[in-house]
Amino acid sequence: MNTIYNQESYRLKLIDELESLRKTISLLKIQISAVQVSDRLLNLNNQHDELSDSKFDIITTKIPLEKNSGK
Repeated sequence: MNTIYNQESYRLKLIDELESLRKTISLLKIQISAVQVSDRLLNLNNQHDELSDSKFDIITTKIPLEKNSGK
């Protein structure tokens, strides 16, 4: 009888451990997804900055600089 109780106790501990591992895996998946989203947003932001810089370069090259203005 004691052996059956020990086996059942061990089985319940294993079930608890498996459930804990499932929760940990789920949390890790969420964290990985968050990092991927963050990385994608950073890439998009960098692309936006590059586009903004290139538009600024185009605008400034089209505006002639005045020499000796006011002199």
